[in-house]
Amino acid sequence: MTLRGTGPLSSSFAPIARNRFIKPRGPKAMRELGMRGRLKVLGIESTAHTFSASLVTDRDGVVTNAKDVYAPPEGSGIHPAEAAQHHLSVAVRVVHEALERKSLRGSDIEDVDAIAYSMGPGLGPCLRVGAVAARTLSLSTGKPLVAVNHAVGHIELGCLLTGAKTPLVLLISGGHTMVIAHSNGVWRCSGRLSTCPRGRSSARW
Repeated sequence: MTLRGTGPLSSSFAPIARNRFIKPRGPKAMRELGMRGRLKVLGIESTAHTFSASLVTDRDGVVTNAKDVYAPPEGSGIHPAEAAQHHLSVAVRVVHEALERKSLRGSDIEDVDAIAYSMGPGLGPCLRVGAVAARTLSLSTGKPLVAVNHAVGHIELGCLLTGAKTPLVLLISGGHTMVIAHSNGVWRCSGRLSTCPRGRSSARW
């Protein structure tokens, strides 16, 4: 995959990630960071029409949120290939913006403890852009790489903003409708629509 006019996507992230091709640390390193009470994560989201990057800390929550939205022609839906090309064209800039906000006092990729990305569900070509960006940064810096389920990401953000601990969730979106509950340390789906999700039916009718 390439960025128009800037070469391969992985090469475009080289100025952000200065130490290249260091083996990423795994889940054990993530647990150690959490136990020490310091955790700053760079999250990359690219499931559909938006490419975004955010810095989140265990103390301050969402610190930065940079994004760029693909806008399809009026009257048409999201074309996966065109949306992915949009994401390719803005990915480096958006990640830079997330890392360079003044509120971070000069923070850069070296200050980040882990790289997270949306693994799906979502539009395949769009997901691939975010995954390549995140994996490139992880390999280049040795930071742990964390794959996040799209649906669980929505729920966890809701918990972060509301303080909910173990909610029973009705998740409604354009792509899925599910009833989800937290049990024994994981989110479990107890029911879902297998035909037309509620969000998609609203958009259609």
